[in-house]
Amino acid sequence: MVSFARLFGMGLLAWGLTLVTVQKFLIIGDAGEQNLKKLLATMAVGDWLAAFTGAIQSASVWGIASGWMLSGGFGLLGSISLILLLLSKRKFD
Repeated sequence: MVSFARLFGMGLLAWGLTLVTVQKFLIIGDAGEQNLKKLLATMAVGDWLAAFTGAIQSASVWGIASGWMLSGGFGLLGSISLILLLLSKRKFD
C-alpha cells in the first residue's frame, strides 16, 4: 500500500508541476515558444521522476511485470518530451 502511495504521490507532483507551468499561459494569455519549452521541460522532469519512482518500487516491492511496464511508460513519455524539447531548440535557435 505504501509503495502505491509513493508512486501516486509522484504522479500528483508531476501533475502539479505541469499545472503550475500551464497557469502562466492562462494568466498572461500567451502560449509563446519560450513558454512551450518550459512546459516540455517540466513534463520531461515530471515523467522521469515518476519513471524513477516506479522502477524503484518495482525492484524493491512489487517485482511484477506491470510495475516495470508502468515505469517504462513514464520513461517513454519523458523521453518524448525531451526529444521534442531538443528538436524545438534546434529548430528555433
